[in-house]
This record gives sequence, structure tokens and C-alpha cells, in this order.
Amino acid sequence: MHPPDPRVRKIVALFERLAPAELPRLPEIYTPDAQFKDPFNEVRGVAAITSIFEHMFESLDGPRFV
Repeated sequence: MHPPDPRVRKIVALFERLAPAELPRLPEIYTPDAQFKDPFNEVRGVAAITSIFEHMFESLDGPRFV
């Protein structure tokens, strides 16, 4: 088994500790024209992706990624 790609490790590490204070770091892992889709949203661009996560932190009690 190959070790995970360092880029993947960087993304996983960011999401495992994702908190409102970490949101300004999203441009480190998303390109300016990145697309994000989940069952509730489909957006394009880092600003729109950041807005989704801002809303998540405002609306949910203790969201986290494992």
C-alpha cells in the first residue's frame, strides 16, 4: 500500500480541525474556480464554498469532519 499523497494529507488535516478560524485557509486547498456539491448545495468558487461552511458553523452545534 502506498502512503497517501501529501496533498491529500493536507486536505484531510485541514478538514479534521476545521473551525470558523480555519475558513480563511480554504484557498490553500481549493482553486479559485473550484466546484462544491453536496445534497443541499452546488456552488462554484472559493467565496461560495466558504459561505457554505460559514453557514454550517452558524447553523449546527459542533459540526466536524472525521
